[in-house]
Amino acid sequence: MIGRPLSGRPLHGRRLRGRGLSESHPGSVGGSSSGSGLPVPVLTWVSGPEDNTPEFELIVSVGVLLENDDAVLYIDDNSGFSSPDEYSHTVTALEAATGEIAITVSSPLANGLTYARAQGERAGSPVTAFSNTESETIDATMEWAGTGVYVVENGNRSYGLPGAYIAEPV
Repeated sequence: MIGRPLSGRPLHGRRLRGRGLSESHPGSVGGSSSGSGLPVPVLTWVSGPEDNTPEFELIVSVGVLLENDDAVLYIDDNSGFSSPDEYSHTVTALEAATGEIAITVSSPLANGLTYARAQGERAGSPVTAFSNTESETIDATMEWAGTGVYVVENGNRSYGLPGAYIAEPV
Protein backbone atom coordinates (compact mmCIF):
# COMPACT_ATOMS: atom_id res chain seq x y z
CA MET A 1 0.00 0.00 0.00
CA ILE A 2 1.31 3.45 -0.84
CA GLY A 3 0.12 6.11 1.56
CA ARG A 4 0.89 9.69 2.40
CA PRO A 5 2.22 10.97 5.71
CA LEU A 6 0.69 14.00 7.35
CA SER A 7 3.32 16.15 5.62
CA GLY A 8 1.97 15.11 2.21
CA ARG A 9 5.16 13.44 0.98
CA PRO A 10 4.55 9.97 -0.50
CA LEU A 11 5.87 6.84 1.15
CA HIS A 12 5.07 3.16 1.34
CA GLY A 13 2.82 2.74 4.35
CA ARG A 14 1.80 5.56 6.66
CA ARG A 15 4.20 7.86 8.46
CA LEU A 16 3.40 8.42 12.10
CA ARG A 17 5.29 10.44 14.71
CA GLY A 18 5.97 10.69 18.38
CA ARG A 19 4.78 7.51 20.08
CA GLY A 20 6.82 6.75 23.18
CA LEU A 21 8.86 3.56 22.97
CA SER A 22 10.56 1.28 25.43
CA GLU A 23 14.04 -0.17 25.03
CA SER A 24 14.81 -2.61 22.24
CA HIS A 25 14.27 -6.35 22.69
CA PRO A 26 17.00 -8.69 21.37
CA GLY A 27 16.28 -12.11 19.91
CA SER A 28 15.72 -14.06 16.73
CA VAL A 29 12.77 -15.03 14.55
CA GLY A 30 10.45 -17.27 16.46
CA GLY A 31 12.30 -16.65 19.71
CA SER A 32 10.91 -14.49 22.46
CA SER A 33 12.31 -11.35 23.98
CA SER A 34 13.43 -11.08 27.54
CA GLY A 35 10.21 -11.43 29.49
CA SER A 36 7.67 -10.34 26.88
CA GLY A 37 6.92 -13.78 25.45
CA LEU A 38 6.33 -12.20 22.03
CA PRO A 39 8.14 -13.49 18.92
CA VAL A 40 11.13 -11.40 17.86
CA PRO A 41 11.39 -10.42 14.17
CA VAL A 42 14.69 -9.83 12.38
CA LEU A 43 15.22 -6.52 10.57
CA THR A 44 17.74 -6.10 7.74
CA TRP A 45 18.74 -2.73 6.25
CA VAL A 46 18.76 -3.69 2.56
CA SER A 47 19.89 -0.49 0.80
CA GLY A 48 23.26 1.21 1.19
CA PRO A 49 24.36 4.41 2.94
CA GLU A 50 23.92 6.51 -0.21
CA ASP A 51 20.16 5.85 -0.18
CA ASN A 52 18.24 8.32 2.00
CA THR A 53 14.97 6.51 1.21
CA PRO A 54 16.12 3.13 2.53
CA GLU A 55 14.65 -0.30 2.01
CA PHE A 56 14.24 -2.79 4.84
CA GLU A 57 13.24 -6.42 5.13
CA LEU A 58 11.47 -7.67 8.24
CA ILE A 59 11.44 -11.44 8.77
CA VAL A 60 8.86 -13.00 11.08
CA SER A 61 7.76 -16.59 11.59
CA VAL A 62 4.89 -17.50 9.25
CA GLY A 63 1.57 -17.03 11.01
CA VAL A 64 2.76 -14.32 13.40
CA LEU A 65 1.65 -11.41 11.21
CA LEU A 66 -1.56 -11.75 9.23
CA GLU A 67 -2.81 -9.94 6.15
CA ASN A 68 -3.76 -6.34 7.08
CA ASP A 69 -1.61 -6.33 10.24
CA ASP A 70 0.97 -3.55 10.41
CA ALA A 71 4.75 -3.76 10.33
CA VAL A 72 5.84 -0.55 12.06
CA LEU A 73 9.35 0.73 11.32
CA TYR A 74 10.92 3.12 13.84
CA ILE A 75 13.66 5.49 12.59
CA ASP A 76 15.67 7.74 14.91
CA ASP A 77 19.03 9.50 15.10
CA ASN A 78 19.77 7.97 18.51
CA SER A 79 19.90 4.36 19.62
CA GLY A 80 17.51 4.99 22.51
CA PHE A 81 14.67 5.82 20.08
CA SER A 82 13.57 8.78 22.24
CA SER A 83 11.75 10.57 19.40
CA PRO A 84 11.44 8.22 16.42
CA ASP A 85 9.61 8.71 13.17
CA GLU A 86 7.30 5.77 12.55
CA TYR A 87 6.47 4.24 9.20
CA SER A 88 3.57 1.79 9.15
CA HIS A 89 3.35 -0.79 6.35
CA THR A 90 0.18 -2.86 5.89
CA VAL A 91 1.11 -6.54 5.54
CA THR A 92 -0.07 -8.15 2.29
CA ALA A 93 -1.37 -11.71 1.95
CA LEU A 94 1.89 -12.78 0.26
CA GLU A 95 4.02 -11.20 3.01
CA ALA A 96 1.91 -12.91 5.69
CA ALA A 97 2.28 -16.27 3.89
CA THR A 98 6.08 -15.99 3.55
CA GLY A 99 6.98 -14.03 6.69
CA GLU A 100 9.07 -11.66 4.53
CA ILE A 101 7.92 -8.05 4.73
CA ALA A 102 9.42 -5.30 2.56
CA ILE A 103 9.30 -1.75 3.88
CA THR A 104 10.52 1.25 1.86
CA VAL A 105 10.82 4.71 3.36
CA SER A 106 10.03 7.21 0.60
CA SER A 107 10.43 10.38 2.67
CA PRO A 108 14.12 11.30 2.48
CA LEU A 109 16.05 10.86 5.73
CA ALA A 110 18.69 13.35 6.84
CA ASN A 111 22.37 12.54 6.37
CA GLY A 112 24.07 11.14 9.45
CA LEU A 113 23.91 8.14 11.75
CA THR A 114 20.43 6.62 11.67
CA TYR A 115 18.96 3.74 13.70
CA ALA A 116 16.03 1.52 12.74
CA ARG A 117 13.96 -1.18 14.41
CA ALA A 118 10.52 -2.64 13.74
CA GLN A 119 7.58 -4.29 15.42
CA GLY A 120 4.46 -6.12 14.26
CA GLU A 121 1.08 -4.78 15.35
CA ARG A 122 -2.54 -5.87 15.07
CA ALA A 123 -5.21 -3.23 15.70
CA GLY A 124 -2.58 -1.02 17.38
CA SER A 125 -1.35 -3.68 19.83
CA PRO A 126 2.05 -5.39 19.54
CA VAL A 127 2.08 -8.98 18.27
CA THR A 128 5.88 -9.11 18.16
CA ALA A 129 8.63 -7.70 20.32
CA PHE A 130 10.90 -5.06 18.81
CA SER A 131 13.32 -6.40 16.22
CA ASN A 132 17.07 -6.04 16.42
CA THR A 133 18.35 -2.50 15.87
CA GLU A 134 20.06 -1.74 12.55
CA SER A 135 22.14 1.37 11.93
CA GLU A 136 23.61 3.10 8.91
CA THR A 137 25.38 6.40 8.32
CA ILE A 138 23.35 8.00 5.55
CA ASP A 139 25.41 10.01 3.07
CA ALA A 140 23.04 10.95 0.28
CA THR A 141 25.00 13.62 -1.54
CA MET A 142 22.42 14.43 -4.21
CA GLU A 143 20.29 17.52 -3.77
CA TRP A 144 17.21 18.38 -5.82
CA ALA A 145 18.00 21.25 -8.18
CA GLY A 146 14.54 21.37 -9.80
CA THR A 147 13.48 20.70 -13.41
CA GLY A 148 14.49 17.03 -13.33
CA VAL A 149 18.21 17.59 -12.75
CA TYR A 150 20.09 16.28 -9.73
CA VAL A 151 23.33 17.97 -8.71
CA VAL A 152 25.87 15.64 -7.13
CA GLU A 153 28.42 17.12 -4.73
CA ASN A 154 31.28 14.87 -5.87
CA GLY A 155 31.65 16.67 -9.19
CA ASN A 156 29.11 14.71 -11.24
CA ARG A 157 25.80 15.88 -12.63
CA SER A 158 22.93 13.41 -12.82
CA TYR A 159 19.90 13.66 -15.09
CA GLY A 160 16.54 11.96 -14.91
CA LEU A 161 13.98 10.85 -12.39
CA PRO A 162 14.84 9.52 -8.93
CA GLY A 163 16.11 5.96 -9.12
CA ALA A 164 16.74 6.13 -12.87
CA TYR A 165 19.45 8.66 -13.67
CA ILE A 166 22.71 8.87 -15.56
CA ALA A 167 25.71 10.57 -13.95
CA GLU A 168 28.37 12.40 -15.95
CA PRO A 169 31.34 14.60 -14.96
CA VAL A 170 30.59 18.32 -14.91
